[in-house]
Amino acid sequence: MDAATQQPPPPPPATPPRRSAPRRWASYVLRRHGLLFLQSPLTTVGFFLVLLGAIAGISLIPLVVGIPLLVVVIALARSYGGFQRQVFASVLGTTIPAPPPATDRTWWRPAAVWERVKDVTAWRAISFHVAAFPVATVGFWLMAAGWFSLLAAVFWPVRDDSTEFELGPVEPWLIERVGAGTAFDASVMLLLAIIAVASGAAATGVAWVFERLAIALLGPTQAQRMRQLEQQRDAAVEAAAEQRRRTERDLHDGAQVHLTSLAMELGEVKDALARGSDPADLSPRVDAAHEHAKVALGDVRNLARGIHPAILTDRGLEPALSSLVGRTPVPTDLDVEVAPRPPAAIESLIYFAVAEALTNVVHHSDASSASVTVTDRDGHLIAEVVDDGRGGADPAGGTGLAGLISRADAVDGTLTVTSPAGGPTTVRLEVPWRS
Repeated sequence: MDAATQQPPPPPPATPPRRSAPRRWASYVLRRHGLLFLQSPLTTVGFFLVLLGAIAGISLIPLVVGIPLLVVVIALARSYGGFQRQVFASVLGTTIPAPPPATDRTWWRPAAVWERVKDVTAWRAISFHVAAFPVATVGFWLMAAGWFSLLAAVFWPVRDDSTEFELGPVEPWLIERVGAGTAFDASVMLLLAIIAVASGAAATGVAWVFERLAIALLGPTQAQRMRQLEQQRDAAVEAAAEQRRRTERDLHDGAQVHLTSLAMELGEVKDALARGSDPADLSPRVDAAHEHAKVALGDVRNLARGIHPAILTDRGLEPALSSLVGRTPVPTDLDVEVAPRPPAAIESLIYFAVAEALTNVVHHSDASSASVTVTDRDGHLIAEVVDDGRGGADPAGGTGLAGLISRADAVDGTLTVTSPAGGPTTVRLEVPWRS
């Protein structure tokens, strides 16, 4: 290939400009103050609901009714802890891994009741709801004092004589030292600004403590995390083994069949030429061998693309998905909004999840249209494949999604399938990939 026909390499993906340090700090403070504002009512509800319920349940155990009440409180504590994890993810972008679910979802059997009562995860959630109330309350009032002082400092110069606002014992102390008038006003504004900064910083620190408390008590214990990692490792090994078996089946049923036919055709042509046959009479056999070679080459290319497409490595997620959608027989819309480029492992997971979902759309859904969207929300990549087919998709039914669920678990992601009878079907993959 000469220089005139060489194609220039694709440009690197554009990197969005990094926010300045003051903007990052302002975002950090505002998010944590917003958390304190939301958590003031939420922790109050959790405190009284869980603490009073637990006290009532324990107190009424001798009357038997306390046992089901305690089980209900424990279930509520777990559920409310899950809701709190969603709040932290939405407001701060902090992903707190979910602890393992209860081993037995029944509650009417004595053994199941006892398992619920001694559930470590539930009691850790109860501890969080009890401890979170005073922490969030202190943080809320510090935040309120900071913002009130800031507003007072801003509007102090424009107050009128009818405004009854006194500084208590601080006012005569200031007047005695700086006098009245402009010097007094400047001193008051400076004092209010100092209070605003100190209270706001203290509230931000309390929010940080509150966040650490949630991570410590609402997430899995170290032992639970180790068990989860072991399960994820086993699932990843099984998914890799299943992919290897699938590749072997594809080679055996596809390329190997055509390569065998190619070898047989070429062998017969060779024997015919050795017997002195007219080469012109062998043209159909040569054409058949050529066709088998082309089909085998196509099978190998498709198989290589399924293992890891070159376009995904070279150009990124959007071009790779565009190529994938272009090969899908069902009309499919594509919308990808991701910047900067995610890590290779995350790109690969998103690509194969979309590929598997589109394969199911083509072979199982009887859909007339589909859509693929990939967006970046608060450091989470969210990929959704929606089709208007007949619904009823089940990851446990051998559709290939079970392996993707295991791969998503390995990176703390979640893959969910919503497919009511009659449709539509939505496959949603959410993966955290940056802070």
